[in-house]
Amino acid sequence: MRCRPDSLSANDPDLLELSRHLSRRASGAGKPQAQWRTPDGLRARTSVFRVLDPTVETVDSKRTSISDRVWARFSDDPDGLAAETASIQARWQEGTTGSFKPTATNDFIEPSRGPSAWAGSYHVARVDGDRWVYLLVLAEEGGSLEPPGKVFFKIGRSGDLDRRRSELNWGFPPGFGFQWQIVDSILFGTEGGAAETERSVLAGFAQAGLCVGGEFVKSEFGAARDLFGRLARVESFSR
Repeated sequence: MRCRPDSLSANDPDLLELSRHLSRRASGAGKPQAQWRTPDGLRARTSVFRVLDPTVETVDSKRTSISDRVWARFSDDPDGLAAETASIQARWQEGTTGSFKPTATNDFIEPSRGPSAWAGSYHVARVDGDRWVYLLVLAEEGGSLEPPGKVFFKIGRSGDLDRRRSELNWGFPPGFGFQWQIVDSILFGTEGGAAETERSVLAGFAQAGLCVGGEFVKSEFGAARDLFGRLARVESFSR
C-alpha cells in the first residue's frame, strides 16, 4: 500500500526484514524454513494485489482467494490495515509466552472502533470529501432482501458504496450463494463525520448485545435496520 503503484524488488528492505521475521517464527515453531516466504515469494505476493488495484497497470494476472479477501477489507482503509498489522504482531509476541485469548466479559463483545479519520496521500492522493456510512446484510442471491430469523450485517464507511460492496463480495467462493446487499446508508460531507458516526453506530449495536465482533452484527432484519436508522440519522443531524 505504501509503494503502489510501483512494483517492489526482492531486495526491498521491508521484504527482507519480513522474510527474516517469518523464518524466525517458522524455526521457533519447528517448521521447515522452506514453508515460509522468501523475499522473492513476498515480492510475488505483492504482484497479486497489483492485479486487484484498478489504479495500477500490470501484466500480472494471478489472483488468490485470500488476497481477494484482504483487498476487499483493507484497500480503502490504510489505518485499519495498520491497526490489524499491529494486532497480529502483538498476538505473535504474546504467543511466545502463552496462548492469545480475546477478551470478553459477560458475553459482551467489544465492537471495532474503526480506523481514525484521515486524508493525505501514499502515491495515490486521498482527498477528504463525501463518505457513506452503510449497513449491509448477508442475503441469499436471488432471495429476499429481508431474510427471516437472525442474519449477519456489516457496518462500515466508504467513498464509493457500490464499489465497496463489490469488493466485499469478491472474497466469496463460487457457489457460496450469498452476497452483501445494501440495506441503508447515510452520506456525510467529510471523512471525520463518517468515522465518528461509524464508531457511534457500532457502539450502539454492541450495547444492544448484537455485535459479534469487529464491524459485524447478528440480528433480526427489522431490528437491525431500525436501530441503524435511528443511530446513524441522529449522528447525521448532530453533524
